Amino acid sequence: KGGWIQTGCPYDLGFGHAGYAVKSEAEGQTAVHDAGTVAMSQNLKGGFTGSQFFIDLKRQESHDKKFTIIGRVPESRMDVVRQIGADETDKTTDRPLKEEIRLKEIKIIVVK
Repeated sequence: KGGWIQTGCPYDLGFGHAGYAVKSEAEGQTAVHDAGTVAMSQNLKGGFTGSQFFIDLKRQESHDKKFTIIGRVPESRMDVVRQIGADETDKTTDRPLKEEIRLKEIKIIVVK
């Protein structure tokens, strides 16, 4: 709560992976993890990513050069991210208590 929100488990368990691993590109990145940064989570194999990703809710210096940044949430949609990040979570699983908080759609827009 308050740090980041995470999703992407193909089994909706919160800790599963898609069965593949992609080498992380975080080490050479110069971008920083500010509020709204979208980044790949680490796979169980260090230095690799899979299907899970997260959105930073605030500046996270400890994430810099550790997690591959793949995008940013537009400021016009950060209100939704902040609402999700403010909801109460289960003390054991860290999952939202509200069942309706589930990822239904994601749009990736390439900006050049």
